[in-house]
Amino acid sequence: MSLLFPLYLLGALAVAIPIVLHLRRRPARDRIEFSSTLFLDPQEPPHRRSSRIEHWLLLALRCAALLLLALLFSRPLWRGAVDAAPPGGSVRLILIDRSASMRQTGAWEQALAEARKLAASAQPGDRLGLGAFDRDLELLVPFGTAPDARTAIEAALHALTPGWGDTAFDEALLSAAGLVEEEARGHRMEREVFLISDFPESASRDRLQTSAWPAEVHLRGIRVPATADPPPINASIQVVAAAEDDETAANRTTESIRLRVTRSGGGNEDAVVTVRWKDQAASALQVRLPPGASRVLTAPPRPHPEATELELSGDAEAFDNRAFVAPRQARTVRVLFAGESIDPANAESPLFFLSRSLGPTESLRPEISARLLGELTAADWRNADVALLSGNLPVGQVPELRGFVEGGGLAIVLLSDAGAGGWLAKLDPGFAVSEAEVEDYSLLEGIDFDHAIFRPFATPGLRDFSKIHTWKHRRLTLPAAARVLARFDSQDPALAEWPAGEGRIVLSAMNWVPAESQLPLSSKFVPLMFAILGEAGFQHREADRYLAGDELPGTARPPVRLGAPGIYAIPEGAGERKIACNLPPGESRLERFPVESLAAFGIPIGTAKAVASDDSGTAGPRLQAADLEGQQRLWKWLLPALLAVLLVETWWANRPRLKPVMAR
Repeated sequence: MSLLFPLYLLGALAVAIPIVLHLRRRPARDRIEFSSTLFLDPQEPPHRRSSRIEHWLLLALRCAALLLLALLFSRPLWRGAVDAAPPGGSVRLILIDRSASMRQTGAWEQALAEARKLAASAQPGDRLGLGAFDRDLELLVPFGTAPDARTAIEAALHALTPGWGDTAFDEALLSAAGLVEEEARGHRMEREVFLISDFPESASRDRLQTSAWPAEVHLRGIRVPATADPPPINASIQVVAAAEDDETAANRTTESIRLRVTRSGGGNEDAVVTVRWKDQAASALQVRLPPGASRVLTAPPRPHPEATELELSGDAEAFDNRAFVAPRQARTVRVLFAGESIDPANAESPLFFLSRSLGPTESLRPEISARLLGELTAADWRNADVALLSGNLPVGQVPELRGFVEGGGLAIVLLSDAGAGGWLAKLDPGFAVSEAEVEDYSLLEGIDFDHAIFRPFATPGLRDFSKIHTWKHRRLTLPAAARVLARFDSQDPALAEWPAGEGRIVLSAMNWVPAESQLPLSSKFVPLMFAILGEAGFQHREADRYLAGDELPGTARPPVRLGAPGIYAIPEGAGERKIACNLPPGESRLERFPVESLAAFGIPIGTAKAVASDDSGTAGPRLQAADLEGQQRLWKWLLPALLAVLLVETWWANRPRLKPVMAR
């Protein structure tokens, strides 16, 4: 038996405290009143010193508790097991950061050189492995003994190149520690993770705060490039979203590309960089950047539709000087209008307002075809994505409408008179339509802003529909499956949605003409129409922006991740859609953090071998003893014993005592 911290055993000297307390001078405990002493002056009873211990069991319990406490802090172990255990070598995982920031000048070459040195310094019997990470850790060379593993590591290093993803320190380090711990399980071996990285300030470390690090695994950080000089001046360029609200976005027809140009690195002077489209010197735009500054600006106009790459020049590093913008791709949405009048110049027809509100935008190109209600054909329904009906649909067209909706289409039905109740009842007997009596005008209220159609108006500045007056509308009775999206102030449904198959029908209790409502003249009409198209799956959207390492949209499992920045084509329907992939913004920041700061997360910094080579010559055996004590954990048996002694001592000290009874 041995002790890991023998100095704590000096606490056993506290056992003298209960002995002294048992022998201390103390007054008599029991006080008995006699009637004959009523008229005598009170006097302090004489103190007495106990010449003998009266409560041996209580004293023994208290002394045992103090002895167990001192032994618990001393961390006992079976010393013979430490002396007899042979050295077991070490388990080393060489972990290389291959994120995009490792493309800075000199970093990658030094990282490979350091990895080769570590592999060459391994002793026979050591277990070696090689891993690389950016967002995720990849074990390139599984653990093997030193002579055989060196050859595999050299081959893997020869083929290894830096990637374009961002730096996830927390995921990589926790995974690496788990691999080392698993490899060394059941063996008394030193556990080491050698991290080769530029230690960028932007690296994610959040999970290290909430996850436990194995105490036996030591981390040694090797920084590349190995220089004490401040990082050079570096500027980066990223594409950011346009700052527009939902109403203006629907009307926007001109392209506006917004960029963020950021400076990092050393230097106190202003830097001047140039942004331009690739191979287009005439589009150059100069930007002045003070130290640590960031500028948001509008990119020069695209010189031609096929231009997709922006360049930055004038800084020290080139790996982050490109930004890609997907070409403009307007999706075609086919809108079928069927009404009693199809003259686009007739201001008393909803087609007049429909054709003027659904203009082409950056991402949508509506194509409107108009047909009279009585002349609809199966081809008209087949070639439509969205249908808008105004008037009484012939009963013979009801099956065509149902098939269109159940196949995933969206139909908007404008109830122009109560006669629509007949053909609506063919869809569902729960429908009924009658004319509503309106005094003066009706207002919209009870709007469901959680629905996709009204979600663009959910912000406080856009929620007000009180300026839209309705002079004439229908009273609509709905089946149970329908959902009311808006009501009039009379509580009659104004807009409702009825699902059927994979599609839905949106019913409006008023016709969208000025004679019945101010809605088609309102500023909310255009964004409402685009929101309805969005409900049909044709959302207004800017060019897609993805970062290197993101999953490729629309791919099967397992997902395909985007690699280098550039333009990618992905299938969409019968055609394809082009998306832009860019560098993660944080990889352009060259500021570093000290590896010692990782100790704040409970990570032992430095390797077990480095600690064992201490000048005192005792750190190595102490580490072995600590490792063995962590496996034996004898303190787990001492702790319940201490608690049991304290419970018995508490009960014995407070047990009921018999009081003396005086005979009369």
